[in-house]
Amino acid sequence: MKLHLLSIALVSCFSIADAQISINQNHMPSANEQFNYRLTGVLPGSVDPAATGEGMTWDYSALDQGLAMVDSFFTVGSAPFTYQIFFNNQLFYPNYKADYARRDADVNFGLVNLTNTFVFYKNNAQGLRNLGYGAEVNGIPTPVQNDPIDYIYEFPLNYQDAFTGHSESEVAIPTLGYFHRSVDRSTIVEGYGTLNLPGVSYEVLKVKVILNASDSIYIEQFGSGFNIDQPEETIYQWLATEHIEPVLEISQQIGFGYSVRYLSPIVSSVMEEEAVIFNLSPVPANGTLRVEIVNQGAYSYEIIDMTGKVLESERIPEGMLTHLISVGTMIQGVYLITLSDQNTGVKYLRTFIKE
Repeated sequence: MKLHLLSIALVSCFSIADAQISINQNHMPSANEQFNYRLTGVLPGSVDPAATGEGMTWDYSALDQGLAMVDSFFTVGSAPFTYQIFFNNQLFYPNYKADYARRDADVNFGLVNLTNTFVFYKNNAQGLRNLGYGAEVNGIPTPVQNDPIDYIYEFPLNYQDAFTGHSESEVAIPTLGYFHRSVDRSTIVEGYGTLNLPGVSYEVLKVKVILNASDSIYIEQFGSGFNIDQPEETIYQWLATEHIEPVLEISQQIGFGYSVRYLSPIVSSVMEEEAVIFNLSPVPANGTLRVEIVNQGAYSYEIIDMTGKVLESERIPEGMLTHLISVGTMIQGVYLITLSDQNTGVKYLRTFIKE
């Protein structure tokens, strides 16, 4: 009888162990792939993103529909040639030879503006790494390598794995000085189990990431600078072997609400986030948000909060390339702005922060 109970216990242990998936480089993005998702700022009912443990069942089946979005991953060769010298050069920069790139949001610090940004990634058996970025820094195309390199994941990724990382980057700004960025990342695989999303379920690993980032600007003329500390951000990710990005990701910066993105197998009327059709400044914004349109045409815009509610919509006079929007009465938080081409019906998306 004891042997029989022991056998049952062993089988039970093995069954639990089998339920724990493992994530490796084969489960990450590659060039020319896309990931369809929905974005919302609403959590259903009384769910707690921090809930975790072994053999969990996380029920997010009642998530708000939110906005249909897409992440696109590009070949490194499609990025501007200036960036390829530093991120597609096996001879001179073998450690920075990227596997793919993706577009990133514009950033405006007043004295320093980063626009038309490409972020470069390396993915292999050791891990997924953020190698650095290329951006128009105050209008000048500039490649910037992370040193040390930022490890997003270390592979294989298994339950109870934990690691920390630190990365820095610095770029010289002509006639101004230097722009420096540092990121501290703490990552732990804190749970595993079943995740229920609208219409589908996955066996997942749950990862918790804490990010602390700081930007600083040094002005040579004055021989001094200042820091721009970002609020600490906590990110919960649920990873499944079937998809190249987290099937659910919930993030929150101190002082702000939740941002929730989750897998959307079928997406219609997708917002084109990667296309560079307009830029915003300043970001973060306080009183007035400036919209700079790249190409002449007939456009309208909408400002949407993280619940999907349209707060403002207006048609921009045809041919106008600069439009000012008053955001002073909006509460502090993250917002989406869409620019719709009235001739083609295509919508383009940017995000901005209201201070």
